[in-house]
Amino acid sequence: MVLAMAVSAVVPASIALPSLVGLLLVLAAVLLVQRVVLPRRRFTLAMARVPGPPALPVLGNSLILTGGQDEFFRLLKDCAREYGEMFVIWVGLRPFVFVQSAEACQPLLNSSQHIDKSYEYRFLNDWVGTGLITSSGSKWHNRRKLLTPSFHNKVMEDFALTSQTSVNTFIEILGKQQGVFDVLPFAKLCTLDIICDTVMGHHMDFQRNSNADYVEAIAEISGIMQRRFITPWLKPDSLFNISPLGMKQRKCVKTIHKYVDNIIEMREKELQKRAHMNGNVDIGCEPLGSKASKHRIALLDLLLEMRKDGLSDEDIREEANTFMFAHA
Repeated sequence: MVLAMAVSAVVPASIALPSLVGLLLVLAAVLLVQRVVLPRRRFTLAMARVPGPPALPVLGNSLILTGGQDEFFRLLKDCAREYGEMFVIWVGLRPFVFVQSAEACQPLLNSSQHIDKSYEYRFLNDWVGTGLITSSGSKWHNRRKLLTPSFHNKVMEDFALTSQTSVNTFIEILGKQQGVFDVLPFAKLCTLDIICDTVMGHHMDFQRNSNADYVEAIAEISGIMQRRFITPWLKPDSLFNISPLGMKQRKCVKTIHKYVDNIIEMREKELQKRAHMNGNVDIGCEPLGSKASKHRIALLDLLLEMRKDGLSDEDIREEANTFMFAHA
């Protein structure tokens, strides 16, 4: 009697368990379709309206994204000629829309709401941190509010005078070239010199010293970033970090940060020395263009001044690296 009752109690439970598991699996499948598959389907159909090269399932256009930076740029030019001023390229399952029209870009560039960066911006974090170019939300708003005065018209006019020396060197070097040559490497070095002068307040003359470790690190990490951008299997950090490119990037970042940190330290000591000579306790900088200013102020000086507004040493480093990244 007891045995019969035990059997009758066990059998329904053994039958109910698979039924419960099956029900949970069905519910999970329904949720997956509702939350992922259907929205993805709607998104894919919407993106299908944007012209672009034919894409394969899962791989997208990855098979034609096998070259370096030059090949990628030529591909974009070819797509622009074939598909017009707006086209899409699929990198794996992620579509990237390229827009050439200034009118089409303006609403996004002027927006203070559409500031969330794409997944790929995370690739820059090891290099530039979460500064103005990579941050979003309240940090982006606060940082932009602090930095906007640094780009006042008067500041930019003053920097134009600083840039003249680098531009003259650029013209001189171009004048020594013979035959047909690629102007881009020379232009990038000129830009780097200008940024070092205006942002860091330090003249490096990279145009005449193009083999410097910092220049080589910038060139190498730029290529690594571009390769990771167009290679789906290099996007996950877990795979990229153990790849040869990941190891090269860590070496480049170390070189770049060492250079920028040294410049920040040198500039801060220089400003402190200047303030001490002037009898000031604070670093204090005269406004750009003022008659009282004997020294031209770099953007780094303004960042150092913003410590009193809550900018930390790490924040200063992030923004300094962000400005330097602008030339890459």
